[in-house]
Amino acid sequence: MKNKRKCTIERYDETITKEPYLTYQIDTVYVDEPLEDNGGVQFAENLRIACREKGYHFRFYTSTKDKLIDYTIVVV
Repeated sequence: MKNKRKCTIERYDETITKEPYLTYQIDTVYVDEPLEDNGGVQFAENLRIACREKGYHFRFYTSTKDKLIDYTIVVV
């Protein structure tokens, strides 16, 4: 069984000097997170696939404190 996780996709831009610093939101996506995953390897691959399907190049992801969003995916 898998869990759907809501993720924001944010574009990396090192020229941004004001908050939220270095990224700005461009999209959202729901991604399956396996209940049992070897160190998050499969989940990271699911994130890469979700980004690729939307035309983005995955860079990294991080959890978020926002109660409505599970993870932030940063793309370039």
